[in-house]
Amino acid sequence: MKKKLEQAVQHANETNPKSRKGGKPQASKKSKQ
Repeated sequence: MKKKLEQAVQHANETNPKSRKGGKPQASKKSKQ
C-alpha cells in the first residue's frame, strides 16, 4: 500500500508539482499540451 501511495505522489509531483503546495492545477494543463 505504501509503495502505491509513493508512486501516486511521485506521479502527481511529475504531472503537477504545484498541487502539493495547494496551488491550482494549472501546470498540469500546460504539461499536457
